[in-house]
Parts: sequence; structure tokens; C-alpha cells
Amino acid sequence: MEKKLRRSQVTLVTLGTGVILFGVWSVVKSLLYFRTGLFTGLDTQVEPELLPYIKLAVVVIVALFVLADLGIRLKIGRRARAEGMGRRQKNGYLILAALIVLVNIIGDLLGVYYIVKNGVPEQSGLDYVVSVLVDLSSTVLLAELIVTVLRVRKLRAMSEG
Repeated sequence: MEKKLRRSQVTLVTLGTGVILFGVWSVVKSLLYFRTGLFTGLDTQVEPELLPYIKLAVVVIVALFVLADLGIRLKIGRRARAEGMGRRQKNGYLILAALIVLVNIIGDLLGVYYIVKNGVPEQSGLDYVVSVLVDLSSTVLLAELIVTVLRVRKLRAMSEG
């Protein structure tokens, strides 16, 4: 039983690191969207004097969401790593992880539905498919993290009691 506990704890540390890396990925992905023309076509749809303000507002809003996502994933990853190293943690990070899994499942299903219904977008087809696959991987990783935390806690309780 101790061997299963140690193996699960090592897995939990690895999964926590993965969650942190997916948080970094969300920052990189957002930067790439800005670089590849998030504002393409906006010049013709908006009055020229309002354009800089709209661009600034979009950048600020997206940055806030990306930083919030990174902060949440850092918290989940760090807490999972700490629990994997033997320190007991409260359930708050598990609730956050479950909420992200639910939101990701909805987003992943919508992404897959879009591909099935409309086909792969012509302009950024491969990018879109890769993005959906990475998001699916993130969802699976978080779900596995939740399962592993519960397994570690159960094994820990059995070994102590």
C-alpha cells in the first residue's frame, strides 16, 4: 500500500507541474493570437478615432482573463504538487480544478462541434485543430489530477488508520 501511495504522490507532483505548464501555454497562446492578427478587419468596422481605445480595451480584458487563468492554474498546480509531496491541502483547489474541467468540457465540446458542423476553418485550420486538441489534453490532465488527489487521500487515510 505504501508503494501505491508513493507512486500516486509522484504522479500528483507530475500532474501539478503539467497544470502549471498548461497555464503558461494559455499565456503563450494568447500572445500568439495577438501577434497573428486578432485585430484583422477591425480597421474597416470601427471609426478610426475609436480604434486605439477599442484595441486597448480588448488587450486589457484578454490580459486580465489570461492572468486570472494563469493564477488559478498556478494555485491548482502548486497545491497538487504540495499534496504530492506529503503536505495536506484543503479542498479549495480541487473545487477550482473541477470548475475548470466543467468549463473546459463545454468549450471542448463546442470546439469539436464546430469542427464537425462547419469543417476545419480555412484560414487557421491546423492551428484551430491543434488548439482544440491541446485544450482536450488540459481537460484530461485536470480530471486525472482530481482522481489522483482522491486516490492519494484514500491511500493516506488507509495507511494511517
